[in-house]
Amino acid sequence: MSNNGTNYVRYKAVDNAQNIMQDYVVVNISVIEVSSESNLITEWRTYGRTVDNKGFMNSLSSTSPNVIKNSNNWHISRNQVAVADGIAFFDSQGDLYAETLSGQSVWSLYFRQTNISFTGTPAIADGVVYVGSYENALYAINQSNGAILWNYLLDGPVYSPASPTVSAGVIYIQTERTLYAIYINGTLKWTHSLGNYAMRKGTPAIANNIIYTGAAIYPGSYPIQGYLYAINSDGSMRWNASNCLLGKSASPAVADGVVYACCHDPDNEFVAYDALTGAQLWNLSSIDGFFGCGLSSTLYASPSIGHRKVFVGGSYRGTEGIFALNATTGDILWHYATPDVITSKPAVSLNSVIAASINGDNLYVVDHNDGALQWSYALSPSSGTETSPIVVNRSIIATCGTRLCYFEPAQVAPITSIYFDGTLGNNNWWTSNVAVTLTAVVDSGSINR
Repeated sequence: MSNNGTNYVRYKAVDNAQNIMQDYVVVNISVIEVSSESNLITEWRTYGRTVDNKGFMNSLSSTSPNVIKNSNNWHISRNQVAVADGIAFFDSQGDLYAETLSGQSVWSLYFRQTNISFTGTPAIADGVVYVGSYENALYAINQSNGAILWNYLLDGPVYSPASPTVSAGVIYIQTERTLYAIYINGTLKWTHSLGNYAMRKGTPAIANNIIYTGAAIYPGSYPIQGYLYAINSDGSMRWNASNCLLGKSASPAVADGVVYACCHDPDNEFVAYDALTGAQLWNLSSIDGFFGCGLSSTLYASPSIGHRKVFVGGSYRGTEGIFALNATTGDILWHYATPDVITSKPAVSLNSVIAASINGDNLYVVDHNDGALQWSYALSPSSGTETSPIVVNRSIIATCGTRLCYFEPAQVAPITSIYFDGTLGNNNWWTSNVAVTLTAVVDSGSINR
């Protein structure tokens, strides 16, 4: 079809109750995204759930602050939990635990028995749990019984919250100064220096066989030179972006060919780069009123991506809170103000954005569309919540001081979310609580999509 010489397509979306949820013209279509929940998703196998660190779960999440279970362990650390095959894996004061989501112990590795102090969020792949330690090593552990399969010595400790990322048979893990690529059989593939300044405690992000992480170089006097590195799968440098000093706890995230990172630089507080070339696409700076992600220069929050938005904890014109940024332009879409600093990586579900604070020890759950508060929960005092919540089986799992809290699963009907991307029409999300049929109407015919 055409309108004054411009190509366009008219779309209708109709749910099972035959309600027309949307009926309008879209011009110059670039992306049509449909997200719907079909089955309960029972896994969050790595820090950002997927190796690109998006932090997005294609399911609903808890709609009330009712805690249905606490972990049996009393010394939960500040690291995120990982879940695979219905089993939660997490460290607690250096001990490593595996327990069912109903609270039954599967196995545990105690420091007093192993002399190993495990740290960081475990990563689970093909029946093996990979986790770092303060004793300068990466460990591979049998997922079923907790048997240590092998370990690889590193050039320094793996400090919390740094976590492994596993992709295509290779584990990527970093110490403060070195990124390691280690085959899943425990042999070294390559190493890459991250500079001479002890800064790195983040988790690498991977997309299209490119590894993204931060580096810091101290030239003998301040300021420190910060970089975002893009490293090919063979260990060679693809590109590096200067003026991006990732904080110690910060990790980049990648989506749709763009890398997003929190940088400690007045002119580049939050930056989006082309993932293939490193060209800067947009940035937020202190001039814009954006004063950084997370707490001070040492504890920066990490972004998550979903619903064509970037979500991150930060400060805007002196007010702390959770931010939603337009993923394409960097425009601030909404800002939920909090009395305390958000340093956790948000978890993003079909209905919510979930983030925790470090000083006020609160869990905040807000609507991803407009940032309206859905509910909050006061965590145990002085828990120092740097850990990031996750979503599994429609339930939010978060650190509640010295325990893990499992919040009541969402009790609402599944929804379908659709985003139209064009120059006409309502280019935004809408939702239905029943299944939806999307039809493109071209002239007098129609094509089901």
